[in-house]
Amino acid sequence: MNNLLVDNIQRLSADDCHRYRKQLQSFYHSNVLNCSYMSSFTYDDCGIKIDSLISHVADDTAVVYGYIVNGELEGYIWAYEHPFRDERRMYVSELFVDQTYRGGV
Repeated sequence: MNNLLVDNIQRLSADDCHRYRKQLQSFYHSNVLNCSYMSSFTYDDCGIKIDSLISHVADDTAVVYGYIVNGELEGYIWAYEHPFRDERRMYVSELFVDQTYRGGV
């Protein structure tokens, strides 16, 4: 894997998530728009979900990794521990990568 790509991936703190809140909300909303069953889910509803994300990161019940290029958040993954068949696993709640950075190596 390209080291530049790996170097741009960072675990985000609650403060980082708060700093990138507008981008996270926009990314979340973009994902919602691609799900036809979510047509009644508004941009403001996405903000509520991002507030929840920040809260879970702050209390260490979720992790968020961001893809940051030149100080701008270009993608993220939000996951939390979820038991599955008596095993500890991470459940990916949300994933988004800006179109510009999709399909890269």
